[in-house]
Amino acid sequence: MIPMQHRPLQWDFAIRIMAASALFWLGMAITPDPLGPSVYGHMAQNVEAEAWAAGFLGASLMVLYGCHINGRWRWSPVLRIAGYVILTVLFLLLTYSSFSAPSGVVIWSWTLPCFVWPCVRFLRLNIIDAGRRWRGRDGC
Repeated sequence: MIPMQHRPLQWDFAIRIMAASALFWLGMAITPDPLGPSVYGHMAQNVEAEAWAAGFLGASLMVLYGCHINGRWRWSPVLRIAGYVILTVLFLLLTYSSFSAPSGVVIWSWTLPCFVWPCVRFLRLNIIDAGRRWRGRDGC
């Protein structure tokens, strides 16, 4: 069996995304306008805040489940790849939307280095992992 690359880092990253999404979901219940157009931009505000939170939660759960079953199922990299693709797209959409906002620097200056680049890095590692598994270099 080929071990998953950087498993603890991927596990921690997915847990942090899931926790942040859960806190965002909780904040939506408290705040009347959780996605203000002056910070997140108009595109982000056009989508329901619950949909953003559900997307981030669902994708991070896919990554966590893919990390958990790693090696027990040949297709576990596909779960992680799908989760990272969804996370990358959501973070890129949020970043793109925040570029049009007057105070959007708060969002895109954190989203790009802290979320988009790690998602792309882990996505690359999992594509390599899937390629190794499907070429028959593991015992699954």
